[in-house]
Amino acid sequence: MTWRYRDMGGDPEGLMNYSGTRFLYRLAILTWSQPIPWEPESRIPMIPGAWAGHGGLYAIIRDHHSQSRPKRIAYIGVAESFSDRLDAKHHMYPKLVERRGSTFISLGRVRFERCASTRKHLEEIEQIVTWATWEHVWNERGMETLPGFRSGQEFKPWVIVNDGYRFHRQMPKRIAYPAFAAST
Repeated sequence: MTWRYRDMGGDPEGLMNYSGTRFLYRLAILTWSQPIPWEPESRIPMIPGAWAGHGGLYAIIRDHHSQSRPKRIAYIGVAESFSDRLDAKHHMYPKLVERRGSTFISLGRVRFERCASTRKHLEEIEQIVTWATWEHVWNERGMETLPGFRSGQEFKPWVIVNDGYRFHRQMPKRIAYPAFAAST
């Protein structure tokens, strides 16, 4: 079965309600950093000073000799402060950092448009990005339900634009969630 995206009458980023007074999709722009090595001996990755006091999304990336693709995304997470969240107490540290091979971290700063920056919005974006890169991620918590339905509150659609580091084309440049598709 093949799926084709249906024409929604234009760019989802520009879709408005019937009266033209409100955008239907919220917009988030993620700027990803170049990967930073996370050595097990240091127990804490060397987070650049410009990123240390900030939060957003982060991607833990694995690279070892038996992988078919280099620097593969293994985990997507959310942090209110990168320097507070990323240390040896992280629940994925033993599973990802202490294993054979190399581990890297890419930090993603989030710029919101058309909505406020809240923890709930960061978690929705984390879950959408996790689903968009699901093939090799180790996220257990974010995969049990569709993005936006975990909190039980009203869900509004997102357009997420990924800038900066490209993850060897594993991360979509642009995500419209939900998008409409039909089988042919």
